[in-house]
Amino acid sequence: MTALDRDALEAERDFLLRSLDDLEAEYAAGNVDEDTYRLLHDDYTARAAAAIRALDGGADRDGPGPLDPPRPRAPWWARLTAVAVVAAFALGGALALTRAVGTRAPGGTITGNSQAAAGDDLDALRGAAEAAPDDYRARIAYARALLGEDPPEALAQYDAARRIDPSQPEPPTYIGWITALAARGSEAGPQREALVEEALGWFDRALALDGEYEDAYVFRGLVRLDVLGDPAAAVGDLQRFLALAPSDHPMRAVVLGALERAVAASGGAGGSVTTSP
Repeated sequence: MTALDRDALEAERDFLLRSLDDLEAEYAAGNVDEDTYRLLHDDYTARAAAAIRALDGGADRDGPGPLDPPRPRAPWWARLTAVAVVAAFALGGALALTRAVGTRAPGGTITGNSQAAAGDDLDALRGAAEAAPDDYRARIAYARALLGEDPPEALAQYDAARRIDPSQPEPPTYIGWITALAARGSEAGPQREALVEEALGWFDRALALDGEYEDAYVFRGLVRLDVLGDPAAAVGDLQRFLALAPSDHPMRAVVLGALERAVAASGGAGGSVTTSP
């Protein structure tokens, strides 16, 4: 085992043990129901034990391939709340982009970019999702409305939608974006690196489902530019978004600005910036 592997395992172990403590406190305060508590407790305990065994040299840590479904884990909202999803969403530019990117919903927008959902609307969408838990459209509508209001719950709804219809690129794209925002709001270290890798894996999965899904390109480009600090890798993704997005897309100007930054920071890699779709 390399030193980097050991550091990552120790970070995972410590994170899971802290999560168990947090879960106990939330359960004692009445903020977590019995079923959720038991699911999370069993998941955290099993994963912490596996990390400890691996540190002792007794576990196989081989993981899934890049396009394999992620290993079963605790619900997304519970995992990422602990690494400051809400704090990450407080970043104005990231939230503005989250609200505005996406144009594929017939009669609406992917992320509620016209305005945040009003309380009554949000209640209605939640009611529809609860009334039809296996309805992809109900789940996705609720997830979109939650993006700017309750990111952890948006993550949970996107994950539920993904399980209902695994062929759709939107859920993995936005799971990846919220995960990336959690990474952006985390301190440097193995945990942050793991979140970035996980986010990129979700974008790759979305693009394997639909190679022309523009949201995945822009989010992956922004992660490469602003989180990984790899502007040369970001250029192609941002250009691809501009090629796919309609000419009146509300975020073209923002993405053009990001592309200009990426091209300048990479010494002109990827050629000139164009404003045409």
